[in-house]
Amino acid sequence: MDSNTKFDYKVSIIIPIYNSEEFISSTLDSLVNQIFDIDEMEVLMIDDGSVDRSAEICKKYAEKYSSFKLYQKENGGVSKARNFGIDKARGKYIMYLDADDTYSSETVKNVVAFFDEHYDEVDLVTFPLTQYILPEMEKTPAHTRYHILRQTGIYDLNDFNNIYIVQTTMNICVKNKPGNNNLFDPNLLLQEDQKYITIMLMDKMKIGFCREASYNYFRHEGSTTISKFYPQNIFEKSTKYFEWLFAQYEPGKIPKYIQAIVFHDMNWKNRSDILYPWHLEGEAYKKEYQRLINLLNQIDADVINAHPTVSNFHKQYFLCLKENNPVYPFVSKRGVFLINSDNSQVSYFCRKIEIMMKRISVHNNEMTFLGHIKSPLFNYLDKPKIVVYENGKKIDKEIDLFLSSYSYYRCKTKTNNFWAFYYTTPIDCKKSIEFFVEIDGMECVTKLKASPNLPFYDDMRSSYVISNAEIALDDNNLVVAPLTPEEFDEKRALIDKEYIKQTRIYNHRVSCKKYANRRIWLYCDCYTVDYDNGYYQFLNDWDKQDGVERYYIITKDFSEIKEQFTPEMYSHLVSFGSTHHKDLYLNAEKILTSYSEHDCINPFIEEDEENDYLDLLNSEIIYLQHGILHAKLPWYYSSESRLVDKVVISSPFEKENLMKNYGWRADQLIECGMPRYDHINRNAPAKNRIIFAPSWRSYLIGALSVTESKLQRETCIEKLKSSNYYKNITEFINSPKLHKLLEDNDLYLDVKLHPNFYEPYKQTVTINSDRVNITNNKVDLSDYKMFLTDFSSFVFDYAYLNRPIHYFVPDYIEFISGMNHYRELDMPYDKAFGTLSKDPQGAVDAIEKAINNGFEVEEPFKDRMENFYYPLENCCEDLYQYLMSENKEEK
Repeated sequence: MDSNTKFDYKVSIIIPIYNSEEFISSTLDSLVNQIFDIDEMEVLMIDDGSVDRSAEICKKYAEKYSSFKLYQKENGGVSKARNFGIDKARGKYIMYLDADDTYSSETVKNVVAFFDEHYDEVDLVTFPLTQYILPEMEKTPAHTRYHILRQTGIYDLNDFNNIYIVQTTMNICVKNKPGNNNLFDPNLLLQEDQKYITIMLMDKMKIGFCREASYNYFRHEGSTTISKFYPQNIFEKSTKYFEWLFAQYEPGKIPKYIQAIVFHDMNWKNRSDILYPWHLEGEAYKKEYQRLINLLNQIDADVINAHPTVSNFHKQYFLCLKENNPVYPFVSKRGVFLINSDNSQVSYFCRKIEIMMKRISVHNNEMTFLGHIKSPLFNYLDKPKIVVYENGKKIDKEIDLFLSSYSYYRCKTKTNNFWAFYYTTPIDCKKSIEFFVEIDGMECVTKLKASPNLPFYDDMRSSYVISNAEIALDDNNLVVAPLTPEEFDEKRALIDKEYIKQTRIYNHRVSCKKYANRRIWLYCDCYTVDYDNGYYQFLNDWDKQDGVERYYIITKDFSEIKEQFTPEMYSHLVSFGSTHHKDLYLNAEKILTSYSEHDCINPFIEEDEENDYLDLLNSEIIYLQHGILHAKLPWYYSSESRLVDKVVISSPFEKENLMKNYGWRADQLIECGMPRYDHINRNAPAKNRIIFAPSWRSYLIGALSVTESKLQRETCIEKLKSSNYYKNITEFINSPKLHKLLEDNDLYLDVKLHPNFYEPYKQTVTINSDRVNITNNKVDLSDYKMFLTDFSSFVFDYAYLNRPIHYFVPDYIEFISGMNHYRELDMPYDKAFGTLSKDPQGAVDAIEKAINNGFEVEEPFKDRMENFYYPLENCCEDLYQYLMSENKEEK
């Protein structure tokens, strides 16, 4: 086929369509409005079995424009729809457009003209893709390839400078070769576009780029989501495709462009936590994991190092995984190096080792510094040492290092060895503190860098005053100096004056001083719950005659919660995010919170609003916990990632877990028990009821509870109904055997769902027994003879009652794949409080067994429950006494 072959049209544009009534008109209008003869542009609208008005809308365009053609077929997926269009295409060129995207008006004209000019040189031409996020129309950063594709022209993919063009998106134009066209692989779920494009490029290894055009890609809730792109769905097909791709070349002769495609894919999948075969366990996992390593072994080190946007930390992570890439670290006065021993090339160099400052706090006339050291060097070394100099004098003190949670660098896989540490020093004189990292006896220079929660971040300020001390960042030294009350007031006033032209901020900084000499404690829960540990502790503490003013932060309308408080407490209730809340927050001595997320504590709701007040904050934050932590989330609940000073714990398990896996010190853990344990009656007789309380699933509902979009709600509910989670729970609660067990034993089953799931279930599930009830009401656990859950932390509350527990995980594969934010538990099922089932029948059988046992807890679960907790007699008062004694020590 050559450029002289006769075609009916200059170009055919293929649009696969499925339930796109909301967007398809805009897509088609962008073609009608092209600066191009519409009669030379064939538009193939392939309706892939839509059940909405998409076909009806397309039909109107087909009736109006003779070159717009509507085809309808049974639903078969986007690849089959495009292949159908390729078969029908009668244009010299073929272009692709999704049913919710658009072209800029000059796209077709300029791309066709460019291809005509370079027809014999390339088989594929690409043009810029611009991505927007709806509904705000926020433009996202340009793809990696646009660091290379800057000017219109032909790019040689064998040129090392061009290997990371990695064209994988459908902003392309290709030659139409009737009877000999490349087709899409319908068996691929994720890489169908990439495979199609790569095959088109493999012959000439050149790509054309027309800068004077634009594909406008819109991301929105109605688009295909990443939820189906999880290992159980994509791992085998994706890995098999890459193995096939590499097998097209002799060993050692795989083009670097092809290598770059695979590495680019590995990197973004690792960042998205979908690279590894998490859906498998044991030997099956190891076998499939090795297939990935075999692919990585065939990617050259220089290809990995050449990626223009991958961080050095992730590059070195992948280089460490390669089985044929010997690297050794080297330290000198010039800096630190990583050198490939095969070719003596430097794969990494840095003059200074970065120390990320995470927290600086001042209490009891001491400054405590928390930070971690970051360097790819530590992937290849044992634990280093931190050396500290104060005023030029070396401190003779060994500093303990622990593995930083930021070793999970920007992903949920441990990629590096970052080392965290605390450093505490008395504020008794002015001190200039400098940190060094000792490696092989050499003290390496460091660079201090502040995290966003510190006033030093992004050069917001070089010094600030807090708790009668001044803290400054001077070059690479941390300078701490004590202040008299007069000096403190004077320096604070000077800082306030810096804001004098920003009236709102200045007035707020000045007005909040009215609370400066008052002792204020705040108690917080979360907007998703009616009340929690913060509420219980407030009830215990609020009227103590100890000089402390106490306020409970309310997140609901006062009328909804007023019955939870006495009239005397009303003046101590403060609305979350109000000016009053902000004033109290800036002056709080302590904040007691059941949730540690920043947006549950911080009243400055607007983005970056808190930045202008960071120098005023020095509260001690006490994390009461919402429930005992057992979901494995080291990147989320570590001492570094939480803006928390101390954690209330209820068991030796937590102490060991938080210290070993999350970097907490023993003196940060308060062993008094969560306040709500005072309100769980272990001696109350159970009613004839069983409760099933599964956790929510972020991959199914997300923000459904707060969205107002009808499309978003419908999409979420349809996704929920098609899930194993929904199907297996529905099968369980409608099990005839379950209903008979309940009837024969005069029992009732309450299904306590997360609030986000309650309405969708009530709307879509018909229960065939009046003994099963889906509830959204607050429940008293002591009412129940048995507790079923998946991995809810409330299982620990039920273990406190010493009653039978069964774990029913209706979507086990999805869970271990990481679809619900985490995929492991710190307390594995085989060491927990009950048996595990992964199917509805197993859950019903567990209930039958409990009935036959008279709801007595069996061993070893009984022993685990009885020996799990500290002696918990008066949790609220014990915590109060601890905090008050702590204050006495500070004074």
